[in-house]
Amino acid sequence: MKGSKQSTTKRSVKPPVAKSKAKAGTKVVDVALSERKSRKKAAAAPTKGTEKPKKTKSERAPKSVARKAPEAEKKRLDKQAKSKVAAQLAPKAVEAVPAEKETLAAALLSPSIEVLRPFREAAKQNRKLQRERERAASKRSSFLAKPPRKGKKYAIDLRIHSPASQGFFSTGGVDPGPALVRLARVKGLHAIGLTDYYSAAYVDLVKEKAQGTSVTVIPGLDLRCEVNGCDEIGVLALFPESHTAADLWSVLERLHVPEWAYGRQDYTIRIPFAQVLETIEGSGGILIPSRIDKTPFRQLAIECLVEEFGIHAFDLVHPEAPEYFRANWPSGEFTFFSFSNANALGQIGSRSSKVKLTSPGFEGIRELVQRRVLN
Repeated sequence: MKGSKQSTTKRSVKPPVAKSKAKAGTKVVDVALSERKSRKKAAAAPTKGTEKPKKTKSERAPKSVARKAPEAEKKRLDKQAKSKVAAQLAPKAVEAVPAEKETLAAALLSPSIEVLRPFREAAKQNRKLQRERERAASKRSSFLAKPPRKGKKYAIDLRIHSPASQGFFSTGGVDPGPALVRLARVKGLHAIGLTDYYSAAYVDLVKEKAQGTSVTVIPGLDLRCEVNGCDEIGVLALFPESHTAADLWSVLERLHVPEWAYGRQDYTIRIPFAQVLETIEGSGGILIPSRIDKTPFRQLAIECLVEEFGIHAFDLVHPEAPEYFRANWPSGEFTFFSFSNANALGQIGSRSSKVKLTSPGFEGIRELVQRRVLN
């Protein structure tokens, strides 16, 4: 009896339901996995009409061919590109030309005189212009004076004033004599012309300060004359380096310049210009008209200076464009300068000319500016 009771108790302890539940759970999991697999197969399977035909054994490429597939594809692309280029370079078929175009082409190939006339006129005009340019270029060589064969280029500024001229801007505490020479050296000038208005007060002082330096001081005077009715003609009278202040004062006396005009820019010499020229050259000097192209009124005197007095050297405001001289005297052999007209120490060398001279002194300049009569 005891054994039967114990067995009944043991049977009652084991839950038979648990086994059934476990079996049911595994069945659910299996169903879920099978459903998931079936969905994947359905998604991967191609739809009807899009199924690719299976390749036969002959169509299947071996492994060696598969490895060479990129190389074959490259060759195929190269061949395709070459064929495209050949197609582009191949001559295109000529389209049929309409009758009107054929007529126009025939007219252009064998034009009539009326068609050719404007073209011939234009060609004739072009040839004429070309001849004029060549003629002007050939004349230009004789328009400017030829520099001396044996010489060297020097920088010169032959119109510089000192405190002896009215209007000169003086700097306090600076001795103008040595300052003139020092600034000329700084500006790279080889020769300067000390040309005060009707005055030689600073000539000897500046010449003394320039001794032993590379700067040559040419003594001179700045004059104002009347030529061909124009009383605004400025001229530079330059003299050899040996001339002293006393020599220049003597020249001013012979030009009948009164003492009250010494240093004054607004005074005009009233004696004839021919007498002024004779006095300057008689004293061993040379004469250069200055700033004569500044106004139309001054230009009235150019013809007289060139043709009557044989002057061919000028100090111009615009030496790079002497059109008036070129138009009137194409074979004049002129020499053009551009000087500073300095009225302050800081203006020295602000405008200068580089010319080829046999020497940087007075004699070299005389060779370049001497007067001569036109042929």
